[in-house]
Amino acid sequence: MAIAQNNFQDVIYLKNGSVIRGIIIEQVPNTSVKILTADKNVFTFSINEIEKFTKEEAVHTSQESQNTIRQKGFENYTEFSILEGMGELYSLAYYGSSFSNDVTVYSLSTINGWRICPYVFVGIGIGIEKYTSDYPIKYTLPIYLDTKYFILNKKVTPFLYADMGYAWGWTYGSQKNDWAGIMLGAGGGVSYRFTRSSSLCLSVGYRLQQIKQEWKGPGWYGSVPLTEDEISFSNLVVIKIGISF
Repeated sequence: MAIAQNNFQDVIYLKNGSVIRGIIIEQVPNTSVKILTADKNVFTFSINEIEKFTKEEAVHTSQESQNTIRQKGFENYTEFSILEGMGELYSLAYYGSSFSNDVTVYSLSTINGWRICPYVFVGIGIGIEKYTSDYPIKYTLPIYLDTKYFILNKKVTPFLYADMGYAWGWTYGSQKNDWAGIMLGAGGGVSYRFTRSSSLCLSVGYRLQQIKQEWKGPGWYGSVPLTEDEISFSNLVVIKIGISF
């Protein structure tokens, strides 16, 4: 009988389509069920999340491990992005003129954070960005808060993201003291999970980038040199490809 019992395991079918296999170690009637999986993780589900639970023949395959969804824990996202400017860039440095915002930005960033639950990730991102064309800022170092919301708890799921932070910048070879400013971004995409803890993410979004610069001039008729702060805003379309671990 012991051998026969070892060939069976508890299986929980969730209403969102996920299937969790293991050993039920605690059950509170009409409230919750706690299950221990083969990789020693313990998950607790409320009775409202569960479609049914049964006892079935044990499955020990890599595919089963792949179908067990990470509930929470540390995650890293490494993302490569291409940003394309749109609209116009208003510049106080040129007497209030506006110029076509035809900039292309290449960005590489890493985000470290925590999967709070199967649906929500929160992390801190840091990266480096290269601006092309005749643009006031050539490079930026962004640091930002990144949040992701996964709509489904499945292998393939759409998701939404939001970024908020600050980007430090400089102009290569310039005598000006340049820096960027506040950055805000949002968008959506699709995540494909190819192992239990790794996934490929594709997304499209929008970035609002503040650009602040300090300009110094000689002043009028030998007076004290002038220092002027300029603030501009750049609108960017963002295309991202990333991988998580």
